[in-house]
Amino acid sequence: MVHPVDTVNYDPLSAGVSTVAPINTALGQLSYAITQLQNSGGGTVTVTAGESLAARDTGYVNPADNKLYAIDADAAPALAGATRGFVQAAVSASASATLVYSGIMSGFSGLTAWQYVYADTTSAGTITQTRPAPSLDSGQMAIVPMGVAISATQILILPSNMDLGIRYQARYSPALDETITVQHGKNTDGFGRVYRAYVTQDMGPTQYGSSNQDSDVAIQGPSGAGATESSGTQSGHSGYIGDTGGVDYRMAQSFQMSAAGAISQFTFTLLANTGTPTGDLGWEIRDNNAGKPGSTVLESGSIANASVTASAQNTVNITNGAYLAASTTYWLVLYSTVANEATNNKWNWQAKLSGTYANGNRAYSSNGGTSWTTDAVDHTFTVTTSAVTSNDSLAQGVQVSSVTSVKSVKLWLRKSGTPAGNLTVKIETDSSGSPSGTVVTNGTSATVAASSLATSYGWIEFTFSTPPSLSASTQYHLVLETTDTQSNTNYVEWGADGSSPSYASGEMKHERSATWSAESKDAVFKVISDGIEYINPVMVDWWSSTRADMVAQAGDSGSADGDTKSTFKCKASAGFADVTVEVVI
Repeated sequence: MVHPVDTVNYDPLSAGVSTVAPINTALGQLSYAITQLQNSGGGTVTVTAGESLAARDTGYVNPADNKLYAIDADAAPALAGATRGFVQAAVSASASATLVYSGIMSGFSGLTAWQYVYADTTSAGTITQTRPAPSLDSGQMAIVPMGVAISATQILILPSNMDLGIRYQARYSPALDETITVQHGKNTDGFGRVYRAYVTQDMGPTQYGSSNQDSDVAIQGPSGAGATESSGTQSGHSGYIGDTGGVDYRMAQSFQMSAAGAISQFTFTLLANTGTPTGDLGWEIRDNNAGKPGSTVLESGSIANASVTASAQNTVNITNGAYLAASTTYWLVLYSTVANEATNNKWNWQAKLSGTYANGNRAYSSNGGTSWTTDAVDHTFTVTTSAVTSNDSLAQGVQVSSVTSVKSVKLWLRKSGTPAGNLTVKIETDSSGSPSGTVVTNGTSATVAASSLATSYGWIEFTFSTPPSLSASTQYHLVLETTDTQSNTNYVEWGADGSSPSYASGEMKHERSATWSAESKDAVFKVISDGIEYINPVMVDWWSSTRADMVAQAGDSGSADGDTKSTFKCKASAGFADVTVEVVI
């Protein structure tokens, strides 16, 4: 059978049907549809404003009171709804407002044509063309599609080919049977609610892992000249470290430094051993608690048995030591690492009854350090601290291998005491290996309150309202700044690798009085690309299923609030380091 030739689309050179004409036809139809929308002005609805709104704010009609509100995509649940669009003109609360829910709206600026537009998660009522994504362990957010930009100033609102569902998402690191509850808009149709989960990870073009951290660098932190504190030579008595009559003893000596600094060395003098101790000699620098060794260990380590010298002074050197304040009581603790030395096998720490050291005294423990007894004895020791100078700012050099749009930067930080200022990260260009003072376009992050940090290290995320773009194989610097002033007790520390720094594309530096100097370390950091890598979807099944790594149910973990909450439970025996869960309504 001979088919009729398509004389419009037939290409005699290839003896086939050309695809050019159908594409041109489709584009012509789209152009016609857009023209019609422009001429019609789109769909609008008149509704009472529940709050004051600006022109072109994203808005939704809340069915609870039938009023118009700004969309807030990072609330829990997100404040959004099926009837949504853009506010036509500024309006006061309780006044009559017009919501444009379809068609073309003008008056925007800086849009990229033919890219999606979403409700922004950083500020209610605003928009973004960067698809929102949740951060690990930072609460939930929603992906709320609004339309497609058709020019730098116009948005085609809610086109028919767009998935109009709102995705309520949260991201966490669950262990076996750990749950998380996502709050969402009201949904009473169980078949209309979709549960999904994804193994996720940040798209990090460059980083230096937290497992490398072995030292701390403070910003606007401690300052001191350093000093050496000595008990002088005490003699005529000893303190037992090890077993005496079947009881294991630990010994401690308190001391105070005349000037603040970072501990760099201590010494202690031993007399002849009793028997033959078999353990290593453990040591700690502890804080003070009511005149006895406290629970906070500032520094610790051990000396191999073969390196402990009896009838001599023993020296321990410390690199990147903890800060010791002036005129503050600390404790040097010595103990055997073998809990039960053979009877009467011990080291003997040289001491003197009714000691002559004015700034401390001895304490001993016969129950592994659970409790301590003090007496009027002093051991022979010295403690040395090195000078410490406060850093005004800190920086880490970085490079990326390809052009990168940066969503955020994560730093490995902790606080000491109660710093009250705000932290900021700036991405600066390079000047002879140091930050130049010139910030890349959009390279200043949102602030993070220093008070929100924990006293133990964790990843602290600094986000950029508009992602800055970094060029490939170009030196940049992550500069950490704070509004806090210098304090010996209230400050922030950036975790770093001081023993074997191996990040090849930059180094850590500190700034003092407008001069940058090397730390001979690498700071722990992550540069996060503008987006999330979804590695694999995770099968989600019903709550009692044994066939999936993630199960879900309507309601919270107690099955309450089934219309507005959904709960996920991890059933993977090893858990997940990073998983995003999603409810689509």
